[in-house]
Amino acid sequence: KSFLNSRKKGTYNRCYQGKGNTKAVCHAHTAQEASRFAGQITIAALKVKPFMDDASFKIIGNYLENLYKKFSQPWQDNHSKKWKDEETVGFFQMGYGSFSVLAYAAYSQDKQLAYKTFEETYNYIDKRLLEDGFIVNNSFRGVRGYWYHTLGLNNILGFIALAEEWNYPLNDDFKLRVSKAV
Repeated sequence: KSFLNSRKKGTYNRCYQGKGNTKAVCHAHTAQEASRFAGQITIAALKVKPFMDDASFKIIGNYLENLYKKFSQPWQDNHSKKWKDEETVGFFQMGYGSFSVLAYAAYSQDKQLAYKTFEETYNYIDKRLLEDGFIVNNSFRGVRGYWYHTLGLNNILGFIALAEEWNYPLNDDFKLRVSKAV
């Protein structure tokens, strides 16, 4: 929350305060890593779900629900709703939290949550994927542009694979821009 407030006030500092201060707090990456952890543990739980007994299923399900509510959904909401029109926010690890939410939707078999997340994520990516395949705030990072472009593209390709798995429709223009990004 303090990260979001600092952005609104215009006092947001980059990682390490932009000066290599390794003791500086980075609220953005702390929240991002918590969301990524929640998604990764949910994916692991999906793999072992067929082998769980009722007690394990209940305990793990409760834990995953808490991770989802506290970390995954808030991180995804910050991007898909609050920053949807801000051009300085790109598409990064775990699809800015959308993959963590989709993993929880798969675990809880919540098709409505999955569809809502696909819709928000598709709209978010669509605004950042340019006609020539470049990705806003991923592809234009100077010497790191190639790495960030690839990071965003890998997440977009993962999104497409998940969308196909869930039968979520993607239009041809979007697929063409992704092809150019590759």
